[in-house]
Formats: sequence, C-alpha cells, structure tokens
Amino acid sequence: MLLALEGMSNGEIADEMKVSLENVRSLKKIAYRKLREILKEYYYLLFWMI
Repeated sequence: MLLALEGMSNGEIADEMKVSLENVRSLKKIAYRKLREILKEYYYLLFWMI
C-alpha cells in the first residue's frame, strides 16, 4: 500500500516487489477491503467534520 500511496502504478509495484501484476492487484484489493472495514466506524465522524 505504501508504494501505491507514493504514486507508483501496479506495474511499477510488481517490478519493485518482484511479484506478478495480478498479485499486486489482489493484495491491493485485500488491503482496501481491510481499510474500509476499519474506517467504516469513523465514516460518519469524518462526514460530520466536513
């Protein structure tokens, strides 16, 4: 996720980590799912602050 946040493309991340492009996509999907699960409790708080 850190590499994605730094603006790297999936292809660049795959090259950097020496894994397949599909593996990068799968790992990002899992990471985003976990983030959504963790942050869903704070959604209304964040929405209220804006």
